[in-house]
Amino acid sequence: GLLSFGLSPILLIQASANAKYCERRKNKMAKMKLQKIADLSLKNMIITYHDTNRTRFDMDFFTTLFTEETQDHITNALQVLESDGLVDVFIADTIAYMTTLHPSAIRDFEEDTLLKKGYKCIKEIRSLI
Repeated sequence: GLLSFGLSPILLIQASANAKYCERRKNKMAKMKLQKIADLSLKNMIITYHDTNRTRFDMDFFTTLFTEETQDHITNALQVLESDGLVDVFIADTIAYMTTLHPSAIRDFEEDTLLKKGYKCIKEIRSLI
């Protein structure tokens, strides 16, 4: 078998342990891309704002939305939104402790939604002509 190729039993054990470690790491890795988490986070914050007027969101809000994601990965996605000027993120112990939605983000989202609805309406009208 493998011993005839000069691999010692110790190396075989180490290789097996390393393979198991890599498998565990793979399962812990992020499931979604940062931009997708950022987009869904923004959308859910705005929907919640419209329902409750809430503008501040803690990490529990996001971990409930993204059960398969690590807090670090969610924090990075929220920092993408912050760099785009849509939210403020207060970091504590390297985690997004509190995220505050900017009014301009709400306005931009509403305008974008209205534009999409308007475009859809125009397409429907054109199809009738």
